[in-house]
Amino acid sequence: MGNWRGLALLGLLTLAGTAATAQTLNYTAPIAQNVAGTYTDLGTTGTAIATASTDDANSTPQNIGFGFNYNGQGFTQFILNTNGFLKLGTTAPSSAALFTLENQPTQGGPVNSINAADVNLLMPFNFDLEAGNGAGGAEYRVATTGTAPNRVCTIQWKNVSDKAGATPKHYANFSFQVKLYETTNVIEFVYGTATGTTAPATAAPHWATAGLKGTGPLQGQVLLISHASVNPWSTITYIDEPYVNSPTRVDNALNFRSTVTPDAGRTFRFAPQYANDIEVQLIYSLDRLPVSSGAPHVVQAVVRNVGTATQTLIPVTLTVAGANSFTSIKSVPSLTAGSAATVIFDGYTVTAPGTNTLTVSLLGDNNNSNNSATAAQQVTNNVFSVATTGPATGAVGFNASTSAFESAFAVKYAVGGPRLLTAITAYIYEDATSIAVGKTVYAAAYSSTGALLGRTPNYVVTAADANNRKTFTFPTPISLPAGEFLAGFVQANAAGGTNYFPMGTQAEVPTRPGTFFTLTGAGGTPNDASSRNFGRYMIEAAVTTVTGTSKALETAVSVYPNPSAGEFALDVRGANAKHGLQVEVSNLLGQRVYLGAARDNFENKLNLSHLANGLYTLKVKDGAQYMMRTISISK
Repeated sequence: MGNWRGLALLGLLTLAGTAATAQTLNYTAPIAQNVAGTYTDLGTTGTAIATASTDDANSTPQNIGFGFNYNGQGFTQFILNTNGFLKLGTTAPSSAALFTLENQPTQGGPVNSINAADVNLLMPFNFDLEAGNGAGGAEYRVATTGTAPNRVCTIQWKNVSDKAGATPKHYANFSFQVKLYETTNVIEFVYGTATGTTAPATAAPHWATAGLKGTGPLQGQVLLISHASVNPWSTITYIDEPYVNSPTRVDNALNFRSTVTPDAGRTFRFAPQYANDIEVQLIYSLDRLPVSSGAPHVVQAVVRNVGTATQTLIPVTLTVAGANSFTSIKSVPSLTAGSAATVIFDGYTVTAPGTNTLTVSLLGDNNNSNNSATAAQQVTNNVFSVATTGPATGAVGFNASTSAFESAFAVKYAVGGPRLLTAITAYIYEDATSIAVGKTVYAAAYSSTGALLGRTPNYVVTAADANNRKTFTFPTPISLPAGEFLAGFVQANAAGGTNYFPMGTQAEVPTRPGTFFTLTGAGGTPNDASSRNFGRYMIEAAVTTVTGTSKALETAVSVYPNPSAGEFALDVRGANAKHGLQVEVSNLLGQRVYLGAARDNFENKLNLSHLANGLYTLKVKDGAQYMMRTISISK
């Protein structure tokens, strides 16, 4: 199996850095949020902020309109810089550090500065900016609305644009805001719709710095935003130390490109840390599961103590409502500050198709905004899927090698009784740096221990498949016993080929353990991939209930020795066959390689010595009834 890595996903490596010696910034990554919202242009509300120009200029001190606490200090004013950041207080930032070097977020800029003037910074979109091409040109404005003690100060950059440098301009015009909330000291970065330029999709992105800075560029004194330019803005992650560029780790900043613009109202929200604050971080469930699966579905949830005080005896409730109803309550004995626990609820069996709403909830605490989370679940007739029906937010693939190889990504599902696996659907990812068209892939099914159960023929990816779901149908359905199985998508790499990342993923950090695996295409020990935090593999499995199987035939038919060098005894006793028994043998591609007959109450000889080593499916039929058995040839 080849070495593998991900494309366009963040937060893959353990964070390391020097501990801050200054006071820790009271805004942390665990409670920072990324949510859909509404962008409302200020229009003529409030006051226009004057600057000497639209290029590298600071405003005079502007009034917030109320007292705002940040980094252990109280502020009533701020200074706006045209390069997409503001400084709380009445003194300007240093003139030598107004933006980082182009596409080098670890070099220069206010976030990396150790100058005493470059402190208490809010950076929604720090880049070397100039006026955009929007009507009316660039404008900066502030407005304080509402009544005490719940006023909101909104600071707006309107119609600005990133400067072209070694890489082209990406946003012809862009508007965004910082919102400061009285009493709660919540900070929001709210983004309007950007107008992309005609920069080609192959052009390198621009790297904006975004986030919060307290006293210095140290771990615990910054809270920064990281985003791969090819991904939707809904996929950003937060890091609590300066950006890193090293041989073992390269952090994205708020990377952006002309072809991916923020959805209007996209909001990054920062709330100060509370003493008593437990959050529901993630729900682990299937997005789709078949009513015919028969296996209890076990939902898990990650709960995290994002407050400062240890919490004990924490009740956590799962409620399933909609097409099916279910409730399960569990208790977490103790959570120290910063720790998390995975809660495993009782399983439930779906009995009706339709939509379920899954809600995981906690009791109220100092911050009720994160005390519950919901997930939609579709109960289908025959489809399993851990990923949603939306697009990929990233991709993974196996690195090319000097030798040819075939390696699989796989998702574990479970059935409650014998089923037939009829098809596997996979999202095939492609972008300018990862060309899947023309490459060979296929689908495969494995046992929970990694034994190959069957596969589809090789398939060459076409242009129509790129960034779409492709269904691979098994020529002969795969017989699944009750229990767990792996649905796989196999990437075939030619010797000396180029890297590509065909397996579409959706973000999930931390990625759930025991669900996503890699293994060799021919089968082998599955390797749990959750520690890499690459997210959910977009692999679906379609199953049907087994019909026509005969318990009488299952009991009556014995096959031995198994494995064998190719000669088997097919012993049939008491089948009471109403018709002559027909014998079929198929290979893993579902192709029939043998057709014959057998007698009841007789030891029939089955000579398959002409077939190659491997696994085959034996089917013995009595009219419409049949039994199936896996046999192995090993010479």
